[in-house]
Amino acid sequence: MIPIPMINPSEVRETTIVVHAIATSGVAYARDLEGNAEGQIFVPQGITRKFDMKPGDTFRARVAPNFPDRADVIPWRLIYVDVPRTEVPQPFLNKLEYGLPVLHSLRPAPKPRLTDDQIKERVREDAVDGRVWTTREMFFHIFDREVVYKETADKAAATTIGNVLRAMATEGLLYHCELYTKSTIAHAVYFCSDMTALKPEGFR
Repeated sequence: MIPIPMINPSEVRETTIVVHAIATSGVAYARDLEGNAEGQIFVPQGITRKFDMKPGDTFRARVAPNFPDRADVIPWRLIYVDVPRTEVPQPFLNKLEYGLPVLHSLRPAPKPRLTDDQIKERVREDAVDGRVWTTREMFFHIFDREVVYKETADKAAATTIGNVLRAMATEGLLYHCELYTKSTIAHAVYFCSDMTALKPEGFR
């Protein structure tokens, strides 16, 4: 199992980012709209593809300091997308250089409408495609929105997803890697059918 480098929770910053470039390799580069993380933000290829990112798209996200060998050029890396936002019209992109505010609207959050058996079937079919998954990533993949754990239906669906992923790991269908901070309880658990895909970014 390839270890995932520790992330210091005190260094993680939550902010709103705007995508300003997509490389031919599929990775993206973004900027912080709130002044919480100055400089370029690297976006892994897996996240770029998952959210179909395009220049001008904005997202609520969490960023962490980039790996030491890359931090001199690109100081931050995207580690989690929270709430997808609407696309920023092109005229607003010119205003970003001057720090002018940009208005956003949130995507509506429909309730899960799948039964437990349907969720289990989706997880077992989709989790073996070679990408790296967490419970929250799989929830977004199935329902096309972020999980709200305060909602009873969301919490139940997320619990079902997590249980299926762990069962698949026990059955040998998935590899898993646990990320710890200072606690004895895993901060995050990553699952993937391809062991080599469990790389530092945590995504494929």
